[in-house]
Amino acid sequence: MDRYIPIVGVGSATVFIKLCDEFKYAILPYYEFRNSPNILKNLLSSCTNTLFILSSIMPDEYLVEEDIIEEFKLFSSRYSFNYIIAWDMPTYLTDYDGSRINTEKSISYIDYLSREFDVIPLAKGAYPEHLQYSCGEIYGRGFKTIAFHISEYLYSRAKPWPYIKDYSLTSYGYMMHLLKIILEYPFNEVILIGGASPRYYRDLIQLDGRIRLAGYTWYIDGVKYQLYTPEGSILNLKDKFYLCNCRVCRENPVSRLRDPGNISLHNLLINKYLVEGLEDKLYKIRLEIYDLILDTYEDLMIINELKVGSGYSIWRKAFNIVERYKPKYLIIMGNLISPHDRVSYDEY
Repeated sequence: MDRYIPIVGVGSATVFIKLCDEFKYAILPYYEFRNSPNILKNLLSSCTNTLFILSSIMPDEYLVEEDIIEEFKLFSSRYSFNYIIAWDMPTYLTDYDGSRINTEKSISYIDYLSREFDVIPLAKGAYPEHLQYSCGEIYGRGFKTIAFHISEYLYSRAKPWPYIKDYSLTSYGYMMHLLKIILEYPFNEVILIGGASPRYYRDLIQLDGRIRLAGYTWYIDGVKYQLYTPEGSILNLKDKFYLCNCRVCRENPVSRLRDPGNISLHNLLINKYLVEGLEDKLYKIRLEIYDLILDTYEDLMIINELKVGSGYSIWRKAFNIVERYKPKYLIIMGNLISPHDRVSYDEY
């Protein structure tokens, strides 16, 4: 598989379609698409060269539904998903026995689903010994690829203490310990679900050449006006504009660059280049940040030194011009108020 695998949700499907020719694989969360058949059909028919992998990773409230695995199986068959990631189960440090039992159940569900589908097994276990059991069972069944969900470890501020007897250990540090356990097994590929963000990808990709990163932050960050740069940093565009010559941005007018969909699509492309180490492509991208950008059809008016209240101020004339031309942008610079003439100041 490619080193970078995007995750695509219902909200981002129409965005991904515009760039799906760049990706051999993409992961779809079952719980998002289960009630959105039209969006799924459009995605599958539009991206015929992309192999979509259906993921069983979902919130606990879905996992505990009585018929969830049968519904997942039926859904996979109906839409011809050859590859699935299975099987997610709730495992927490706060429940040692629950982690052990659900890790064992996960293996039994992998056996059940692998009779009909190409399964990418999901390693489970909140405790090291449970994860070792999961990896050993998966490898013993002949699987060459394994997946592991790391999102909660990356973003959690809670320490594994007191369940893991090391007070200094952070959630991130504990995740690294668990990853070392997985990497001890001779799998050909290890897919880390949730690890593709520019915030973390460097440390993860350097751990082992077998690691593949899958993530959804390209879209989550994009709708929050967070822009990925070719250097791997993240810029907040809430009050900024930008120009970029990447494949995505150069096809859009300036007025659409700050659209969350365009930012997300830009992030998707840059995320791929960063994770896959495509330095030649990154080097060619020029990204420039501005406080304001005008399109060729937009007007800007700048007014300097109004000094409202001064006998020399011509603020009324300036505002009449603004009213007449109605520019898209108005910048007022210099001293705005000089209240020597109280009548003029009050009128303003």
